[in-house]
Amino acid sequence: MRLPVVGRETGRLLVKTERVMRKRSYGWLYCISMAGLFGYGAEANAEFVLERNTALGQNGLVAERVLEVLITGTNASIRTPETIIAGVASCGGVENALYMREPEQGRPVAVICEELVNRMVVDSQSAFSAFPGFRQASFVGQLIFVITHEFGHALVDVLQLPVTGNEEDVADQFATWILSDEPAALYGASMFWLARSGTAPTASAFASTHALNEQRYFNVLCWGYGADPLGRSWMVSDVPQDRVRQCARQYTQMSTALSTLLQPHETSSGSLSSLVNTSTRNATGIWNMQTVVSADSGERCTLTGSVRLVQLGDLLDGESQLQLVCDVRGQASASAIELTITDGTVSDHGTVAFAAGNCTFDGQFSDADRMTLNGEVLCGGTQTMMGNFQAIR
Repeated sequence: MRLPVVGRETGRLLVKTERVMRKRSYGWLYCISMAGLFGYGAEANAEFVLERNTALGQNGLVAERVLEVLITGTNASIRTPETIIAGVASCGGVENALYMREPEQGRPVAVICEELVNRMVVDSQSAFSAFPGFRQASFVGQLIFVITHEFGHALVDVLQLPVTGNEEDVADQFATWILSDEPAALYGASMFWLARSGTAPTASAFASTHALNEQRYFNVLCWGYGADPLGRSWMVSDVPQDRVRQCARQYTQMSTALSTLLQPHETSSGSLSSLVNTSTRNATGIWNMQTVVSADSGERCTLTGSVRLVQLGDLLDGESQLQLVCDVRGQASASAIELTITDGTVSDHGTVAFAAGNCTFDGQFSDADRMTLNGEVLCGGTQTMMGNFQAIR
């Protein structure tokens, strides 16, 4: 059975999701999760424990796998005084996720409903029907955001963290903070709230402990942009400017507060704050690119236009809208082309490689802020063409 996201195999999506989490420096404890060492009693020091569900469908199994990886990262970073059970469950048709204490035993439990996961797949398809590259980012982002939101509730409860405002806002801030160096996934997470917006709020909605869905949408965009204002202006094109001007300050305040609250509970081998790192900028964004290639026959072609890149972990996808102008023995021809960007990778050292059409691009970020990309191009087809490209975000 295929996971209906961009028509790709479920395994491809899992690779992307796991690379998102592996990039967050979970180290050798990440490898423990790959070996499947989970379940009751598997880890003597485990704070979060996965309760497996053998009756899940394909989407639910993907969610369970993501949950397993998130558990590993959390356990590598935070000590808690009691075990927290987490799992994916069928909820009788209800699309929800929650954190609670069991009525009988009082055990802390975080649950995401398989029905909600199925809804995320549908929402991601509809939100980015014109841009396949963002569909997977949207699903991955929504899934991680909702799970870490519930983890935020769990940590507030079992660690007895002092909260002076609305706990639901704190849980949203925690989820945004954990995803803050993955802007594509975070932008996708904001779509979770946009998809649930647009209806006139009732008295119950105004009185709810949750902010209105529209507010949560703008909050996630603002905080995500605030983590890296230089490279993420594309995230706030729909956010009013009077809010945009406050986003960097709000993110810094939020990040400092969460780091301070969690620091006393960190393990000796890691910390959640060390996983949140925007110093190596993500390549996601809209780039203006110019490419010049030529052949031994004398043909020379220029590609200019915009390229939209989507980075998840160290994997890169995207699309481009370009103007192609070629000159062959003094005869010029021009055409507009759209190319899908596939099989891309981004290394921590700043090297970038991807394919577009019958061309391969190999480049390097040429500045400390990763706003300029330079490299070489090799194109196949009826004849081999070689050249260079430059892209500016």
